[in-house]
Amino acid sequence: MIGNLQLLRGYAALAVVVYHLGFTYGLPHGTDFKGVAIFFVISGFLMSGFAHQSPAVFLWRRLARIAPLYWASTFLMVWLFGGWAWHDWRDVALSLAFVPHLDARGTWQPTLGVGWTLVLEMWFYLLFAGAMALVGRRAPLFVAGLLVALVAVLQVSGTRNVWALYLGHLYNLHFVLGIALFYATRSMKRPAVERPMLWLVLPLVMGIGAVICLSEPPPPDSWSHVISYMVPASIVGAAVWLARIGADMQNRWAMRLGDASYAVYLLHTIGIEWFRQKGVILHESVGWSVAFVVALVAVSYAVFRLFEVPARTILTRRPLRSGQAKPEPAVM
Repeated sequence: MIGNLQLLRGYAALAVVVYHLGFTYGLPHGTDFKGVAIFFVISGFLMSGFAHQSPAVFLWRRLARIAPLYWASTFLMVWLFGGWAWHDWRDVALSLAFVPHLDARGTWQPTLGVGWTLVLEMWFYLLFAGAMALVGRRAPLFVAGLLVALVAVLQVSGTRNVWALYLGHLYNLHFVLGIALFYATRSMKRPAVERPMLWLVLPLVMGIGAVICLSEPPPPDSWSHVISYMVPASIVGAAVWLARIGADMQNRWAMRLGDASYAVYLLHTIGIEWFRQKGVILHESVGWSVAFVVALVAVSYAVFRLFEVPARTILTRRPLRSGQAKPEPAVM
């Protein structure tokens, strides 16, 4: 695992948390500092390295990674906030199956709101597995072309069907940028560069990206919009480049933050809503917000170790063949 990408996962998850806490930094709009988009670029980059796998194995491992905690988080939210009287069973079932749909209120988000990004992820995985079956190792290029075509056609058509809303979502292009990064960096040679100065590069790129994110949202037809759209790929690209030349963050706390990032992402809105229903508006107090984030990361890491890892291990464990010896435990 590239340590810099683990660090970016943690950054992306915390950026989304800060956005949902409601901080606007004195501006008329909030920002997630491209957190979701960074997740998608990383996903496109990493999945491109799995094109040699069996499509079935690839898809099952992705499902084992994504689904258990998402399902558990969805049921937790239903249980905490009103029970089944407030949640239509059809909406919950379709949400758990990653199926794009409109709920009883006419909104397109799944039962657990942040799950809309996981719907995009799972359909990306489905397209990727299908491409692996069709064209093998060229699957990343096939999927990139298909996503660009889908987004272009559905954006131009103006179709408001919920399936078109997902498959034509502009965020799908961040998967494409991740795939492009994979091909751009896989043959990158390691130059002789002094390492100490390199540690400043990633914070500098992230800082520039943050400044761009905090600027007013540009109109869709402006060049500044294109620049803003390239921020996530630039940050991930810098992280990968630095890792290639020897400046890869392997600090154990950064690694743990990356490990906790998925649980942070799924659980934070549940926590924010729980406090809101108790009369605590977190963004009104910096102290409460900081305490919430610290507790959230700690709980999320525990969830990673005690739930995510065991669930994924059980689901991806290969049964022993007849006569095959059970492997000896590793010696520490």
